[in-house]
Amino acid sequence: MEKRWVKISAKEQKLGRLATKVAGLLIGKDLPNFQSNQGALTHVVVVDCRDIVITTRRLTENVYHHTGYIGNLKTTTRAEMSPTEVVRKAISGMLPKNKTRRSLMQHLHCQLEHDHPFKQYLNE
Repeated sequence: MEKRWVKISAKEQKLGRLATKVAGLLIGKDLPNFQSNQGALTHVVVVDCRDIVITTRRLTENVYHHTGYIGNLKTTTRAEMSPTEVVRKAISGMLPKNKTRRSLMQHLHCQLEHDHPFKQYLNE
């Protein structure tokens, strides 16, 4: 299996729908020879993360993170997070919760603008 590069524009797309599409590409469910125990070797470049559509209620909801110490539950909102971090967390939540998640997340590349440093790998 050879490496494959896919570019997806997040402009005017809803966060959840984009995350499910990208998670399916990272896992390799769109390939005819899909096997759940083998990586797909698909790199996904998500551009225009700044222009993603998130409802105002989701922007003001708290996102919780525990540091591991007693009493250290941290809260932030999506409005305080960077757009690329919001997209990465949404896609990470839709990947399988096992050892392959870290290697799949390494194949995800999120960019704020339309320009990206991966043009040599994409056939544009």
